[in-house]
Amino acid sequence: MTLEPNSIYLIPPGKNLVVNDSQLQLLDREERNRYGLNFPIDIFLESLAKNYADRGIGVILSGTGSDGTDGLRAINEAGGFALVQEPDTAEFDGMPRTAIATGLVDRILSPKDLSQVIYQLVRSPLDTLQLNKFFLVSQRAKAVLRYSLSPITTSL
Repeated sequence: MTLEPNSIYLIPPGKNLVVNDSQLQLLDREERNRYGLNFPIDIFLESLAKNYADRGIGVILSGTGSDGTDGLRAINEAGGFALVQEPDTAEFDGMPRTAIATGLVDRILSPKDLSQVIYQLVRSPLDTLQLNKFFLVSQRAKAVLRYSLSPITTSL
């Protein structure tokens, strides 16, 4: 199935979804590891990173567990953008918190603000290199802020 703008695609039970050459493909669900766990969001985001590299945008929203974290990492490593819902706005904050813990997230925002950032990324006249520089500066600032706000431990 060809990717269409302004469309939402749902994965049917027992399937995984990947993107390959601008086409969506449904795959039969297979056991991904020895524990029999399936991580459909990781599978999809990893295929997005492989096919779209620095044009990929991964978004983790409300959910439990860690699905999506490895996929977001793949998008980040490919030069794409990693976005996560602010945990305080999520019904289930497990997936957002796990993704944030990687330290690879470009933005942590409410769903409304995420939609605005995605729109800006898609519509921006900036080329990918300029956008990457913007987010790189942002990530450096986050790292400095995180370091400066690290809890100070004292022993009594």
